[in-house]
Amino acid sequence: MGCSCSKPAEQAVSQPRCESGSALPRVLDGVLQKKTDKTEQSQPISPQTDETYKEEAGTHTTCKTSCTSHPSNCECCESWQSDLRHISNELKYKLQDPHFVATCCDLDGSGDLDMHELKQAAEVFGVRIRWNNPRDQERLQQLMSAELGQLGQDDHHQLRISARRFAEIVADFPGAEDSRTVPHSLRGMALGQLQHLETLFVKSRWLQTHCEAFNLDNAQAIQEGTKFNLSPNLYALDTFVVTPMTTPGHCAARDQDAQQSIPAASKASSFSELVNTWGLFVHCFVSHYWGHDFSSTVKALDLWADANFKKMQCRQQQSVVFWICLFALNQHDLAEE
Repeated sequence: MGCSCSKPAEQAVSQPRCESGSALPRVLDGVLQKKTDKTEQSQPISPQTDETYKEEAGTHTTCKTSCTSHPSNCECCESWQSDLRHISNELKYKLQDPHFVATCCDLDGSGDLDMHELKQAAEVFGVRIRWNNPRDQERLQQLMSAELGQLGQDDHHQLRISARRFAEIVADFPGAEDSRTVPHSLRGMALGQLQHLETLFVKSRWLQTHCEAFNLDNAQAIQEGTKFNLSPNLYALDTFVVTPMTTPGHCAARDQDAQQSIPAASKASSFSELVNTWGLFVHCFVSHYWGHDFSSTVKALDLWADANFKKMQCRQQQSVVFWICLFALNQHDLAEE
């Protein structure tokens, strides 16, 4: 699964250019940025564990009060972080249901799954199937053996299975727990999380400093046209933040995240899966150009969320969730996405 704005294979050296040779225009550069609270950087970005929200007991362990029955009286439960934790806790259990997973992976709304959708749904349960692996291809055919027998040799690309059949497949072929993924349709990022990234890496000028160092180190290649200047946009955010932080181990971005607000990576994954372990319900799909200034993009999303969050039945605009390819796709393995 991908979108028209996914990064090219060599994103750091191949930013799109117009015919004149200059970078494509950033259409939102004129938008003023909103002032940010000084404490924003220390706010956690992730609802990665459901232990912070105990739905059955009605107790939020951060504030140690029984506040689910009267959330308006509790500042903690009014926060967008609390909203995300609640949704994450709900999805943790929903994603155990193969029928729910099949619905999430039914991208065309047909009511059943084709081979590509089956692959994505199976991976939610830890059943890894790679297109370039003959053994995995054989496994996929084995999973769909009953349906394959009903089609001619040339009709396999038309094969589709029902949610009921998918549930049977999951029961027959248990996967590895550490290989589970989140359905692509649930790989969103809340506005509050995007604003946190902006504060941590962009408004601090950390990303700008790394871009300047890259441009200086690669001045000759940039002059020759084999590499291009980096600026604080999604290309740079991927190069210095998203890909490094979704790789197990240390990276410079983790030094910048002194509060450890972004969880450590245990495996290569999408950034959304790193910070939202069980996913989030998405309100809006965003198609955009990676060369746009990231702060301008966040500002545009902020304005949209401010105008629409009530329609999305969100308590506040920071809880509005956007699907953005940079964060939703596993940048380590785009061919399989």
